[in-house]
Amino acid sequence: MERSNKRILFFGTDDVSASALNALLSVKANVVGIVSKPDRPSGRHKKIIFSPIKQIALTNNIPLFQPEKLSLMVDEVLATKPDLILTCSYGKLIPKEILDYPEYKCLNIHPSLLPKYRGAAPIQYAILNGEKITGVTLYIMTPELDAGPIVSQINLSIDPNETGKSLREKVKKRIYEWITSIIFQIFEKHVNPIPQDESKATFVKIISREDEKIDWNAEAEFIDRKIRALYDKPIAYTSINGIDVKIHSAEIDKNTPTDKYQCGQIIDITSSGIKVATQDFAILIKKIHLPGKKPTLVSQIINGNIPFKVSDIFA
Repeated sequence: MERSNKRILFFGTDDVSASALNALLSVKANVVGIVSKPDRPSGRHKKIIFSPIKQIALTNNIPLFQPEKLSLMVDEVLATKPDLILTCSYGKLIPKEILDYPEYKCLNIHPSLLPKYRGAAPIQYAILNGEKITGVTLYIMTPELDAGPIVSQINLSIDPNETGKSLREKVKKRIYEWITSIIFQIFEKHVNPIPQDESKATFVKIISREDEKIDWNAEAEFIDRKIRALYDKPIAYTSINGIDVKIHSAEIDKNTPTDKYQCGQIIDITSSGIKVATQDFAILIKKIHLPGKKPTLVSQIINGNIPFKVSDIFA
C-alpha cells in the first residue's frame, strides 16, 4: 500500500481545523470521511451557515458526518475503516471505541505547547497571560483532556502587539505547513511519542461573558492584553450609562498620570481616542462598537452622538 492510500478520518469544525484539512488534501492524503458538528443558526438573523469544514467536504465530495451525539454513530463513522484519525478544533468528546480503533492512533492538533494551556481558548489565554512563546502540539488522544503522549511540537512567537486574531492566523498558517510535512512520517512510524509532564500541566476554560468584561481597577498592561487577546472573538467590553461598549483596539498611554482619577473614569475624548484611567496608567481606546452600530474608529465619531462624555465612569 502506498503511503497516500492510508485512510484518514478527520474531525473538525472551524477555520483552524480547515487549515489542517486543506493541508491533507494539498498532499493528496486519502481522507475517507469527515466528522463535524451539526449546523447551527448564526448571526442576528439566525441563518444556517455551513462551517468551513462542511464546505470543504461538499466541495471535495468527501463523506460527511454531523451527529448530535457521536456515541450514537460509532458504527457508521468506523465504517470508513480509518488507519488514522486526525482531529483539530472539533469541539465534542470522542468515544473511546473510536479513539482505540485506528492502527496509527487518534491524533489531535492543539494550539498550545502542552502540557501548558490544556482545554479551551489557549490562543487567547497565551496573550492574556503575557506569554512570549506559544505553539502547536500534535499528540495521541486519550480519554483525559489534552493529556496524551506528544508526537510533535512547533513554537510560535507572540509579538508585543499580537491580537487573538493575528495569533490565530499564525497558528493556521503553521498548521498547514506542518501537517503537509509530518503526515506521512506518522504513517512511516518515524515518530517517538513522549509522555507529558503532569507537574507542568495548566488548564484554561471557555471564555465566559463575565471574562470579556474589562475591570478598570486592573493595571493598564493587563487591560491592554485582554483587549488584544479577545480581538476579534469574542471582544472585550465595558459598560457605561446603561449600555455595553465593545472595544476593538486600544493602547497604553504612560504619559498621562491617573492618580487624580477614579479607575474607569474618562479623562479625555479626542481624535486620538478615549483616554480612560486605570490603576496605574491610562488606556487610549482607538476603536469601539456601540449598540446598533458598526465598529468605528473614535476619530470618526467624536463629533457624532457618543453616549458618554469626559468625567463619565466606565463600570
